[in-house]
Amino acid sequence: MTRTLRQLPPRRLLAVAAAMALISAQADASGGKGLKHPKSTLDGTETVCPLGTFICPPRPDNFALCRPNAMLEFYDPSLPQNTDLRPTAKTFVQAEHVDSSNQTVYHLSGRVKMDRADQQVQADRIDYNDETTDYDARGDVRYQEAGELLSADHMKGNTNANRGIADGNLRFQMLLSHGNGTADQAHMLDAQHSRYSRVAYSTCDIGHHLWEIRAKKLTINKETGRGVARDATMRLGHVPFLYLPYMSFPVDNRRMSGFLYPTFSHTTRGGYTFSIPYYLNLAPNYDATLEPRMYSLRGPMLAGQARYLFPGTSGQLDFEYLAKDRFDDTTLSPTATDTWAVIAG
Repeated sequence: MTRTLRQLPPRRLLAVAAAMALISAQADASGGKGLKHPKSTLDGTETVCPLGTFICPPRPDNFALCRPNAMLEFYDPSLPQNTDLRPTAKTFVQAEHVDSSNQTVYHLSGRVKMDRADQQVQADRIDYNDETTDYDARGDVRYQEAGELLSADHMKGNTNANRGIADGNLRFQMLLSHGNGTADQAHMLDAQHSRYSRVAYSTCDIGHHLWEIRAKKLTINKETGRGVARDATMRLGHVPFLYLPYMSFPVDNRRMSGFLYPTFSHTTRGGYTFSIPYYLNLAPNYDATLEPRMYSLRGPMLAGQARYLFPGTSGQLDFEYLAKDRFDDTTLSPTATDTWAVIAG
């Protein structure tokens, strides 16, 4: 006599799965104290929700539309990150061929590399003046300093003054925010300030920008951690959707008011969703975020969040308002209904 396996009805399978989840949750609560769950991110900022747990710890807000990208191919992690070492640091030069007939201007060629503190310049050819510290690099130029990478066909500048101009097939990357892009020309004004002309900027993978900001001029201030774009157009793919004559946004992880990175998602009830949050750093113990959203199936929405922290108390207020909600339970037809929600915690 043989026994055959038969498939359980869906409702019975659901009951069995719920019972197993409850048993797993109880076992985890009674015998799992002190145990660390594996991390879901390399930096440990998020924890894996244990199997059978119905209430998981909330994940931190992530407004990045694209996945984290890699560094430009010439990035050297061994270089120092302290820019204060530049005034007293020596300049070290490597090259296959050196011409120093006048003992002042050195003509270097063949895999040339110049290092000083956190700065590094590599190129096919470099002319370097030892007295003025002027340099002129040509051919496959790669430049790295604390917080920034840059590659171009041509670059010239002065090492003592921390100045430089680069152009020709120019690419750049901000190391603290993974912001990257292309430009017609880059001006390194000093150790903390740089300016780019006719630039495309994004936090997406290098060479694969799902969204980007195209601007006539982009200024980066490392002291304040802000970037300012003028005559800027935001694009989703190849489609422009927002023009701003002036736009300020963060280039590192410091907390300050400004636009956060946009988000893009899709749901069955809302369709495609695009949002651009704006963060308001009102005070050290309270802040707010305004988030305009656009749903392809339901229309525009304004969402927001306010948080506060005082001695002995804290709270959070979330609100969402959708004017003229186009969603219907049976058909997606236009309606005159306003949808709103307020959640306080």
